[in-house]
Amino acid sequence: MRLLQHARGNRSSSDVGLGSYSVADARESLGAELAAYVALCVDSRTPLPSQDVRREYADDALYRGRLRRAMLADLDLWAAARDKRARERIEYQEARVPPPDEFYMPPSVEAALAARSEARRKEAEERRKSGGRGGATAFALAKQAQREAEADSPPIPDGDPLADTTPSTATR
Repeated sequence: MRLLQHARGNRSSSDVGLGSYSVADARESLGAELAAYVALCVDSRTPLPSQDVRREYADDALYRGRLRRAMLADLDLWAAARDKRARERIEYQEARVPPPDEFYMPPSVEAALAARSEARRKEAEERRKSGGRGGATAFALAKQAQREAEADSPPIPDGDPLADTTPSTATR
């Protein structure tokens, strides 16, 4: 992690106390998906989950799990980076300059983005079917209950003094 973070800042591995380890070694050790997430966070200046340097070797598996959960939770970050890279590639092609590399998005993130997109599509479809009254359901149910209660109450007989609730102006 430290090596990949420092490499994105163009520092040598000796600066972080990792001696002769290379960026390729760090990527291989972390795996392509997590290495891509680290690079994305460093490039976008998004904080990574913290880790106690004194316990980094003992807590390695725990940290990798925390990092994986963060990677799958930062879907907006991934989508923004993907869209930015797509715009960059179009601009480079229009300028007839070799475009930057394709944006690597881990398959698990692609699946999570697709699932989120599908859930949003279904939610929008449900709102459309309900006439755009997505949040009005509780209000509509309360109004329905009020109408039913009024329908069940007996009518007020004619001539009852309670029937006319408007104040009389003659007594004032």
